[in-house]
Parts: sequence; C-alpha cells; structure tokens
Amino acid sequence: MVLTHSHVWEILAEAYYARGSYEAALKAFEQCLELGAEPTYHHFKMGMILRRLGEVDEAVSTLSQLHDYSPAVIELAMTHLQTAKKSFNEGLNVGVIKSINCTINAAAK
Repeated sequence: MVLTHSHVWEILAEAYYARGSYEAALKAFEQCLELGAEPTYHHFKMGMILRRLGEVDEAVSTLSQLHDYSPAVIELAMTHLQTAKKSFNEGLNVGVIKSINCTINAAAK
C-alpha cells in the first residue's frame, strides 16, 4: 500500500515519535515534505528528532530556518545548550563558551 497524502504520513510520524522510534519518525516527516505539506511544523519536529538522535549540527541547521516560529527558537536554544553540556563534560571550555553564546543568541530572537 502506498500512502500519498501528507496528513496520513504526519499521523504516522507522530505515532513513531510518540513511541520513541525517532529514525522512523524522521523519515515519515521527510515524506510529508515530499508530498507538499506546509514545512514549518515538519521542520520543527525534524529538528527536535535530530537533536534527540544526537545530530546536533543538522538539528541546528534545520531549526535555524524557523527563526519566526517560537517553538523552534526554544528548541534551537535547547540544542545549543545540549552542545554546551557536552563540551563541558569533555573539558572543552571554548566549546562551552561558544555554545552558551549561541544559546543566548537563539533565545534572544
């Protein structure tokens, strides 16, 4: 069976996300976009998923496109904060400072 309606894929993506199947959810949200769904919400969810998968650079890139969407700005700030924590745990003080600055800049938008 081939699903051709973006809303069906969105429901599937949300179900995958809810059960923690993030890679499957990411693929389903990508399918939504391929079928012409409005991109703001889908990019937001994809950014959240990428952060949870540890794909921080991709999450930042995805979420940075949504500077006018408040939930995405918050998620972007949280992603930068996650990077700061990782840098701190690895003893990378320069990385901590850079990530904290990015967090502040994202939150200030």
